[in-house]
Amino acid sequence: MQAVQGPLLRLPLIVPAAAEQHDAIWAALEPVLRAGEEYALPRDWSRDAPPVPAAHA
Repeated sequence: MQAVQGPLLRLPLIVPAAAEQHDAIWAALEPVLRAGEEYALPRDWSRDAPPVPAAHA
C-alpha cells in the first residue's frame, strides 16, 4: 500500500476501484449495509444505486 507522507502522519493513498474489483467490494459492503447498524445508509441500497443516495446528498 502506498502512503502519502504528511507532517505528522502517513495517510493511505485511496485510488478508484477497477471494474474487476466491484464484485468483491460489494460482497464486503452489502452485509454491513443490510444490517443497518453501522452506517446511516438505507438498508435497501442496491449495488446499482447512485454512489450517494439522494436523501443523503
